[in-house]
Amino acid sequence: MNVAFQNVAQERPETMALSERTAARRSNELVLEIGTEEVPASMMPAALVALKDNCGHAMQEALLQHSPLETFCSPRRLILHAPVVAERQPDTVEQITGPSRRVAFDENGNPTRALYGFLQKNEIGLEQVQITATPRGEYVTFRKKIQGRPALDVLSELLPGLILSVPFPKSMYWRTPQERFIRPIHYVVALLGDQVIPFEVAGIQSGRSTVGHLILAPEVFSVKSFAELKEKLADHFVIIDSDERRRLILEGFRTALPSTFRVLHDVSLLDEVVHLVEYPQVVMGDFERRFLDLPEEILITVLKKHQKYFAVIDDLGNIQPHFVTVLNTASASTKIREGHQRVLRARLEDAAFYREFDQRKKLEERIELLDHVLFQKNLGSYGDKIRRLEELAQHLAAATSIKDAADLRTAARLCKSDLTTEMVKEFTELQGIVGGLYARDEGFPETVWRAIYQHYLPVSPEDLIPDSPVAQLLSVADRVDMLCGSFGVGIVPTGSSDPFSLRRQCQGMVRIATEGGHSFSLREIFTKALELLKDRVVREHEEVIGDLFEFLDARVRHLFAEKGLQYDVINAAVEAGYDDLCDLYRRAEAVQRIRQEPDFEAIATSFKRINNILSGDSGDGQIDAALLQEPAEQELYSAVNSMEPDIQTNISQRNYYDALKIMARMRPRLDQFFDQVLVMAEDPKIRDNRLRLLKRISLLFQQVGDLSQIVVE
Repeated sequence: MNVAFQNVAQERPETMALSERTAARRSNELVLEIGTEEVPASMMPAALVALKDNCGHAMQEALLQHSPLETFCSPRRLILHAPVVAERQPDTVEQITGPSRRVAFDENGNPTRALYGFLQKNEIGLEQVQITATPRGEYVTFRKKIQGRPALDVLSELLPGLILSVPFPKSMYWRTPQERFIRPIHYVVALLGDQVIPFEVAGIQSGRSTVGHLILAPEVFSVKSFAELKEKLADHFVIIDSDERRRLILEGFRTALPSTFRVLHDVSLLDEVVHLVEYPQVVMGDFERRFLDLPEEILITVLKKHQKYFAVIDDLGNIQPHFVTVLNTASASTKIREGHQRVLRARLEDAAFYREFDQRKKLEERIELLDHVLFQKNLGSYGDKIRRLEELAQHLAAATSIKDAADLRTAARLCKSDLTTEMVKEFTELQGIVGGLYARDEGFPETVWRAIYQHYLPVSPEDLIPDSPVAQLLSVADRVDMLCGSFGVGIVPTGSSDPFSLRRQCQGMVRIATEGGHSFSLREIFTKALELLKDRVVREHEEVIGDLFEFLDARVRHLFAEKGLQYDVINAAVEAGYDDLCDLYRRAEAVQRIRQEPDFEAIATSFKRINNILSGDSGDGQIDAALLQEPAEQELYSAVNSMEPDIQTNISQRNYYDALKIMARMRPRLDQFFDQVLVMAEDPKIRDNRLRLLKRISLLFQQVGDLSQIVVE
């Protein structure tokens, strides 16, 4: 009976990086260029990172050694380059496992048919096998040397899948659903040294031919190396280094403008424009001064959104009647400049018209229109939403004792009215901003119009939170309604899916509460929001609230870590429980501050010891001073009695650091107690009394944080 089988265990090289000596000996370079139709600028940076990472991982798995990878791009191509790639995979050794010793040899030690079958199958002799001890027993094995394959063969198999593995938010397919990419692929350059890596992807055969600038030099030409590719593309008006394009654009800003003017700094627009052009040319244009009457926010948005133009300001920061655009060409004629000016004039005329038309109807008059604007199919209209926001705002005003409660309610009632304006319909990114500007024009108090203007902030982690208490609480109310409504109808973020940006909404709420210093009960505001949603919520309220706190936990830990709090400090504050984000942050700050004190580590160690001793309901009840027999426990009890009033006063005033400082003074008494007192005494009354003393100390600390979470080195 032949029972031979294989169990492969490859011996991999210790490192995947090429040494300098190896790099000098093996000079093959990898060049991959994916030529496509124009890729959306916003998607290019992430695509390049994915291409580089995926290729690196695949080559590592294939045991193909290489030097660091680098990527380049233009709007119509993604390029991957490895200056050095090994000529072939390293040789590896596989341990081939055959039948067990008991099956391979008979009782006299002679080979059996099973062993001969194994030898014949693997084309080896008896002298090449050995007996190897394994967790399952002794087996016949032999070590087989596997010769590494040429890199050309390995890459021809890897690259088609790597190209199609680049992820995009949206992809398309034009041949089969399995061959998806952001845009149709027109050609692929794939070289290893001066050889073409042969493969086919999306119906395109790899080769060495690339193409220049779509308009200025659309010729097709061949290349033999990365240096030649970069040089010839530059000769054909394609600069593949995005950093170089950025440098040329910034230099163009300086030369295109008079010395008294400069471009309004806009990182996101610059990042986008860098990936919109292959050969940047900066041109300044003008528009009529009358358009400066438009609010600055609207004017800049018109320049940026449709035209990708940069605003121009003077040394004082005032917007000037000029703009700067980046062309994808070698030079700009007067006609090109005039064409851009005509297009911009039409856009600005539209914006001026929208503003004039919108102001024929007051924001208050627009409220009834919100009943016909859908917020979310399960959560009703924006009219329903603002009625909920008014109530939530009133609840938050009472909880925080804000002095401008009436202004907060007014802002809540009006904050979504601009969704019915023509300006926001055209420029959706101006929602809130337009409402605030229109409210200012209508004469509402600054607290009201600024709250409307800022209530979507923060939109990104880089944004500041709203700058007034009214705006901050309006933003919190808006986010709470969105979170409770979404979780209430079962819309919960999973993995990378978060269609309503609930993670961002949650992070914004945490930031506003902590940075704005607003104390309010999360459970109470969640409960209020769910009550206002009424029968729209299809889940049990307690279940929703539980999920919301679990969702909050990850956001809180992430944001606190970004603020410089150590992970174990965050654990200590969070594990002690929280219902108030502002209070939670203050407690975490206090723990981080006190941990620098000389007695803190000893206190944290004692606290862990207390927690280990206490279990279940142990320690409940009143301490009987008459049962305290040992001097050490009497002194600890006396210290707790004398310190507790000051500790509780500081805690009630949220002076958590001062409270911890007082607690830290217990250290000598705690050390003495644990050295001289047996907590688990034989007498149950004495034992329970000592546990009550420790429980009282534990509860004092737990009001600030669970110090057992602190890592003591």
